Amino acid sequence: MNKYTAIFTRDTEDGGWVAQCAEVPSAITQGETLAEARASLKEAVKFMLRVEAQHALKSKPRQARLKRSKIENRKFIPFSFPCRPLPRR
Repeated sequence: MNKYTAIFTRDTEDGGWVAQCAEVPSAITQGETLAEARASLKEAVKFMLRVEAQHALKSKPRQARLKRSKIENRKFIPFSFPCRPLPRR
């Protein structure tokens, strides 16, 4: 199972939660509740990993060759996040 570190911060101005992923810095989202922010972050991480993979393929050097391989036993692997908010300072 892939595990990512989620960082949850309370939005003091608007209420709700801001969520971001330490390993995928471009995955930043928000939610009214902690559960909503967590679910939204899962989707943001999946989306940004897909976007970054597509970008890497488009920006490869011209001389690079791609070899596509079939992955055996391909399964959906859910993301797992710790869901404790950071302590207030």
